Amino acid sequence: MSKKDVDYKKHFNDTMHFISNATEDNSLISEKERELIDMLLECLSFSEDSDVHGSANDLKNALQFYLAAKRKMSGSDWIVRGFDQLDGAPFLCERSRRMYEFSLVSMKNMTSNGKDMIPWPLDEEMLNSCQGTSIYFEQLKNIVDTKKDYLLFYLFYGAFFSKAGITFSYVQDEDGIKQRPFFVVDMIKPVKPLKRAVSIDPNPLENIEYKVKTDGRIIDVSFDKRDEKLYSICAYKFFLSKVIGKDVYYVDEYHIKYFIENEACAWISEKCGYSKKNIDKEFIKLKEYLVYWFPFLDEADIFDIRRFVEEKFYTSRPQNDYLQRKRDFLIAKWEDKGVNYMNFNSATQEDIKAYINGNYLESKNVPHKKICQECNFNSVCMKYYYDKVTD
Repeated sequence: MSKKDVDYKKHFNDTMHFISNATEDNSLISEKERELIDMLLECLSFSEDSDVHGSANDLKNALQFYLAAKRKMSGSDWIVRGFDQLDGAPFLCERSRRMYEFSLVSMKNMTSNGKDMIPWPLDEEMLNSCQGTSIYFEQLKNIVDTKKDYLLFYLFYGAFFSKAGITFSYVQDEDGIKQRPFFVVDMIKPVKPLKRAVSIDPNPLENIEYKVKTDGRIIDVSFDKRDEKLYSICAYKFFLSKVIGKDVYYVDEYHIKYFIENEACAWISEKCGYSKKNIDKEFIKLKEYLVYWFPFLDEADIFDIRRFVEEKFYTSRPQNDYLQRKRDFLIAKWEDKGVNYMNFNSATQEDIKAYINGNYLESKNVPHKKICQECNFNSVCMKYYYDKVTD
């Protein structure tokens, strides 16, 4: 046997002897660790008749051959193993045309703390007691405490920026315990949409078209009856919605709740045939939709919506224009000291044409502060900020 050859039988026997002596009568070794050690000793054991020799290169080449064969047999090399590998995937997926699967997205896995990340013999109690003594322990403690936030961030990051198809999955029976999907994933699963009470899409036949000259150019401009009503109440809201192209949608929690109340009232009224006879039955159905689509609503919010529906219940079918006004302004009329501040027919086509050709974003007709309070653009409106400062 040359000097470069290795007696594998002697080598593994020495290794087994070293492991056995190190763990014998050691009270710090857990039962699971003893099971692992026994398994290793069994795998490394050689019969008395065994006589295996070879060089270090033989072992190296054998390992490379084994690993290459395993890779060739595996059809899942593309799987992203862990959310921490998602850094570049969303930006490459459009080119690779792959479908990405976010797996193991269960409530247990997405909401558990990072205790399982701590290597033995460290534990959570030790981290807590050592906190403040070393920057290393501080960082390790921070990793453990923020694991849930870390997973949630990468779930959003990967799903939002990825341009490839994405599927979500979880193991229903894990460690003998029935699991359920992470609630965020469960919220976005396909669901039958709740149909609006009445279709109020603007009629394209009502569009008004004209030409505007600006900077030496002639631009074709068109607006419909809805745009005309927006301008009648607030020229700046018309500008943001029509000219800038920001549609009327609500982001403030108060506005969202008010919008839901209006929609719930219209939906329930139609379902009940404009009779309160079946309001209890229909509201139970609606509540299921509300809880599913708007998880931020608590029982108090649901109660307020129910009370709003009962107070504002439509005993006859409302006009489409009325429902559109409620969606655009949340309120359909407002009077103060005998003055009607929501005259939707106050503007003419010539007024709007002059406004678009003019140099001012606001008109002389300033909305009532109550209208501004319910406006979806109040957070970006300078008048709203001015009123806040001067109050």
